[in-house]
Amino acid sequence: MRYPFDTYKNIVSIQKIEDKFIESINNNQLSMFTNDIIEKFENKFVKQINVDYLVTSNSGTSAILLSLLSLRLINKNRNLVILPGYSYISDINSVVLSGFKPIFVDIDVEDITYNLDALRKTLFKLHDKVLAIVIIDWFGNISSKIFDIKELADKYNITLIEDASQAHFSRFKGMYAGSIGDVGVFSFMQNKVIRAGEGGAIATNDKKLYDLLKIMRSNGEVFKINKPFNISIDYVSLYSSNFRPSPLNFYYAYLCLKYKKKILNSYKKNATFLIKKLKNSGLNPFESNTRYFWHVPVLLNQQINREKIVTNILYNGGMVGIHFPVWWGNNKNAEFFAKKHVILPTYPALNRDHLESIFHIFIDSIKSSRYHKIDFSKLKFISGIFFYL
Repeated sequence: MRYPFDTYKNIVSIQKIEDKFIESINNNQLSMFTNDIIEKFENKFVKQINVDYLVTSNSGTSAILLSLLSLRLINKNRNLVILPGYSYISDINSVVLSGFKPIFVDIDVEDITYNLDALRKTLFKLHDKVLAIVIIDWFGNISSKIFDIKELADKYNITLIEDASQAHFSRFKGMYAGSIGDVGVFSFMQNKVIRAGEGGAIATNDKKLYDLLKIMRSNGEVFKINKPFNISIDYVSLYSSNFRPSPLNFYYAYLCLKYKKKILNSYKKNATFLIKKLKNSGLNPFESNTRYFWHVPVLLNQQINREKIVTNILYNGGMVGIHFPVWWGNNKNAEFFAKKHVILPTYPALNRDHLESIFHIFIDSIKSSRYHKIDFSKLKFISGIFFYL
């Protein structure tokens, strides 16, 4: 079976996007300084996730980098940032590029989040040097330990940065992903729930940090903008770079917010279907304590050869992914998850027939002992995952 591309073309109006692009080009409204869609998106998204302030950026990576650069100016005496032993490369790169040293702490494989004992031991030794703890809401799931981790961060006056890039509008105990940490960062890359192609955002309730983020987003310059868009630059105040978002990208993201209920329900329906089928087959899918799953991760047991399973699935025309096969530091649980997980897609363009096909090929490939060699030139690389199309 041939599976559809991961698009929202049956949900979001392509014609509206095309019309807005043409209008913006014809009116030379290609910058956030001459197009009000960035402000509209920020005002809408910030209300929907229930925080006080939001600053958009040109990518999710820029969002965490911008957060760390700004936090460094507020607290110059701490030089360490704690990350999970299973972390995505953009978080780590942002820590290093902003001048901090990353400290990796092991996870629990059950929720891919910090092992609390390991985190406590690390903080007991290093707390006076730690500026921030980064927690990641993997695959749309908010860990039930997030409030324990927030309590630890508060105890030592450490900023909790919640990477909610994969968890748009997931909720836990009445709070949205990205609103539980002191800082929430989002990616709106083309494969995320809310999509701008490329784009990101930082959420916070801290007015001082918000004001600083706005300055740092645009080369450290302080702007005065008097509508209709008469701009004057007072002075260059801080060393930074250009993290400004593109209005053309964010018009798509703005439309995604309009249709978010339909998008989220599609993810939820597809994830629920796959999880039920996997559990009935005796496998070990992760179960979310939030409403949605961006992908369904499955942890394979020690005896299963992941390379053979993935190869068999692709050979037989199925669909499977490995999110990120790398771990950091001497962290055994993170290593195990990196080596033994696979993910199954849940995006809205997939219908019940597609999901049945994905599931059955997945199960049959696990049961099969055959090993097929495939031509990897026939694979297409999508957002860090090999999918057979």
